[in-house]
Amino acid sequence: MLENKHEKYRLEMMDLACKASGRGGLECLKPACQLDASLQIFFCQLMLSYLNREMGELEWQAKARGSYFTLSWRRGARRTAGFQLRFAPSHCRWLLMKRGFYRSYVDLPAGLWFPHQPDRSCLSLSDWLGQVRKLITGHMRQTHTI
Repeated sequence: MLENKHEKYRLEMMDLACKASGRGGLECLKPACQLDASLQIFFCQLMLSYLNREMGELEWQAKARGSYFTLSWRRGARRTAGFQLRFAPSHCRWLLMKRGFYRSYVDLPAGLWFPHQPDRSCLSLSDWLGQVRKLITGHMRQTHTI
C-alpha cells in the first residue's frame, strides 16, 4: 500500500512540475547535476540581490548544491528554509519547490519538496523569485509574521 502512495506521489510531482515549467520542469526533478562553481556563485548572488532589494527586512541566505539552490531567511533568531529553486541546464529552465506536506500524503515524511504552481507563466529566474516574494508577503499578511 505504501509503495502505491510513493508511486502516486511521484507521478503527481511529475505532473505538477510539467505544468509549472514544461519539459524543463521534469528535468528539474532529476538528481542535481553539478554546475560550475562560478555559475553557482553567480546564481546565488543574483538571487540574493533580488531578494535583498525586494524584501530587505529579512536576512536572506542562498546555498547551492549541484543545480539546486535552497533559499532561507532569518527574522529574529529563527532561520527558515522554505524554498528551493532548481535549474535544468539542458533546458535553461527553473522550477520553484516549496517545503511541506502536499495534499493528503500523511504516510510520507514531512518536509518533502513539491513544485509550486505559479499564478502566471514564469520563464526567467526573476519571474520565479517574484513568486517567492508573493508567497512570503502573502504569508506575512495572513500571520503578521514569518
